[in-house]
Amino acid sequence: ADVYQTPQWVADLAFRLPWWREWREPWTDVPFKVEEPGCGETAPFLFAARRACIRDNVLTTRLSGCELRRGLPRLLFGGPAVSELREGVDYLGPQTWSQFNEHDLIITNPPFSIAMPFLVRGLERLHPHGRLVFLLRLGWLESQERLPFHLSHPPIEVYVLPRRPQFIPGKGSDASGYLFAVYGKDPATVSRLRWAVEEPSP
Repeated sequence: ADVYQTPQWVADLAFRLPWWREWREPWTDVPFKVEEPGCGETAPFLFAARRACIRDNVLTTRLSGCELRRGLPRLLFGGPAVSELREGVDYLGPQTWSQFNEHDLIITNPPFSIAMPFLVRGLERLHPHGRLVFLLRLGWLESQERLPFHLSHPPIEVYVLPRRPQFIPGKGSDASGYLFAVYGKDPATVSRLRWAVEEPSP
């Protein structure tokens, strides 16, 4: 079976969008915790978060990730940027795999077929002032089945990627367009539609 890996440029882009600066700027002197469920073998969003914190002078973070598959290359195990990384862990399962009950930022590219359960579990684990950022197909905004959730818990912002990612090396860009959906613990009163164009460096 094909393994879909999030390109590192996509993960890096997430931390060069306005939501990151607007959310973190008021409290950059407070350490915070980042979680990437379903991080795969490369944990691209954890790497991107670490780089963004160094770049923006954010205090040391606690980075944690989990992956259902076992036997992956341990690219991050023992690395200084990661506090906890476990394989063979079902993010939707009953076990409590992390010592941290509340995360300030949960960011990932979830399996699309179970993106909704991932999102619901993420919101449960999110700090009241935290952010949940998911990379999703544009089709996420469609579907009668998902409509009740969209109406009851709309995202704060939606960033549309102008460039389609390539998830399988050598197979070209994905057939679908993609977006970053940014959620808060509580439903947004107004959702903003923006394009995923990185902010210029200061």
